[in-house]
Amino acid sequence: MFSCLFGAGIQWIHLRSDAPRLFGFPEFLSGLALLLLVWTIFDVRYRFRVATARIHVEKFAMIAMISVGCLTLLTDWWRATSRPVIAGSLLTPETWQAALAAVFFATLIAWTIAAFSSSNRFSAANANRFSEAVQKIIDRGRPDEISVLVEELGRSMGEIARHLHAPETAPSDERSAHACAERIANRFKDRNVCRTIVVECPTAIPAFFREIPSTDRPHPAAIRFAENLVAEAIRLDGSFLYNEDYFPAEDIDDEAPPHPASAALVCNRALLDNSSDLLAPREGSAVRLSLPQWHAYLGLVSLAHAAWMENPSPEPPDALHWARFFIDRQTSDLAQIREPVTFRSESYKSVEKELQFIGRLIAQLPETPPPSTGRWEPAISYIEAMAFSLIESAAEMKAPQASATKIQFSLIWEHLFSHSIRASAAGRQFQERIAARMLASIRECPSPDAVRLLSFCINALGLSATTAESRYGEPWRAFHMDLLAWMKTHLGPLLERYPRMSEDFVEGIEYDAPNHTLIRWYVKRGQRQPHPQTLLLTHRESIRQPSDSDQKPRGASNSLAWILRAAESAAQRILELARRTNNP
Repeated sequence: MFSCLFGAGIQWIHLRSDAPRLFGFPEFLSGLALLLLVWTIFDVRYRFRVATARIHVEKFAMIAMISVGCLTLLTDWWRATSRPVIAGSLLTPETWQAALAAVFFATLIAWTIAAFSSSNRFSAANANRFSEAVQKIIDRGRPDEISVLVEELGRSMGEIARHLHAPETAPSDERSAHACAERIANRFKDRNVCRTIVVECPTAIPAFFREIPSTDRPHPAAIRFAENLVAEAIRLDGSFLYNEDYFPAEDIDDEAPPHPASAALVCNRALLDNSSDLLAPREGSAVRLSLPQWHAYLGLVSLAHAAWMENPSPEPPDALHWARFFIDRQTSDLAQIREPVTFRSESYKSVEKELQFIGRLIAQLPETPPPSTGRWEPAISYIEAMAFSLIESAAEMKAPQASATKIQFSLIWEHLFSHSIRASAAGRQFQERIAARMLASIRECPSPDAVRLLSFCINALGLSATTAESRYGEPWRAFHMDLLAWMKTHLGPLLERYPRMSEDFVEGIEYDAPNHTLIRWYVKRGQRQPHPQTLLLTHRESIRQPSDSDQKPRGASNSLAWILRAAESAAQRILELARRTNNP
């Protein structure tokens, strides 16, 4: 072969085995050993950056290392055996070695730039490798690695969400940017990832959810991601939710804007309309929120309600609809209170938080009905249902009377019928609807729920209405007078026909059947205090005065019926007289 080359007229020279060596196989091995050592001790952060670089650094480095290693070994053997090389200055042995060294050095520089540069972002160029790197770290489940991953993902969250909701051009291509973004989003549902994002990198939340179109249905993976983020943010005391004042004492217009993460999660109408569990965590029915968690949760719901009011619809979004039932469950155990309630009691503060929340929702209603609906009906119906559920829960309280009164009147009644709520047109409509609904429910006596609601009103308002000259009680005076008028006419016969109705009354409320009087005693430390409130009720005989035709029955059946009614009335009077004689 060499004789042919020599015969071609090309000038050749033989390499000297003792010629200076710039970059040979020993130098290559030293550099490769150093590179492998550095790669072995690399942190997961740098491994992730190298794996997700726009250029496939690992593949390029593998080809370069194999090529440079083979060529340096061949060069050293060629020189050791003094093989001929082409004479001239175009490609000298020194230039050749310098070229191999440059390739090796370029590989090192590529590794360094990929590992220590923070500009790696999710894109179509690295989508497949990006998704594989994310899945490997999440599957290992190591908290320290997930923490690093979340920090690195912060710069790519917007790109992932954008590709996730972009139209899918090639549905069968599993290496497309959309398919890779979908696989990453499915991994985001992992609770460890959500927990780490909430605590260490909440800025990734608005970066992701800002890219979700507000008019389209979000991807199911994005919906589940948001639900898990909300659940973890409520559960973790150190989350961003606990750094905000959702219910400031000052004017609602002067409050600070919410945290970007909170706004991104619950102010996106696409999420509110398509997620039933966003504000009603799936495990929430079995979990009782602490007071800080309760405060943070109600704050989130108020933000969602404000987003609804910005773009009102005939029905509340799904998230708000199911949030109401979650809120109802959180205060459904007031009947289990047996100890005295104070202003520092957890139950008192829990109800107080909900009442502040209801007041805030009413304050968020516009001064004039929304043009799209022309009325406040959807929003007021939503708030009314929530307030009425709280009233029904408090109505189940019976004893001790002081605790029931503190919850039923001092908290619920005075908050819902306060002058501050009555100051707005929407607030007045809310109070009128609550009063009408309560009166309609009470008229369903002897239904147990209606009886408990009646007991609630008697315990909270008493048996005498305030005078028209007094400003105190003005918001509920009309309701109280209507209630007393109904009680005078209908409650006596109901209590005589269904005497066990009084078992559902609050402690201290009883019916004096012989005198047809409803009595409300003030109970202090288990002892009745003097001077109770009383209300004379219409008894059964006075409801229906016999007409002339009744006094002169026209048949045997009418006469028999009149005799039976008279006998029943006489028997009841005799029994009451005997009972009073035996129990003076």
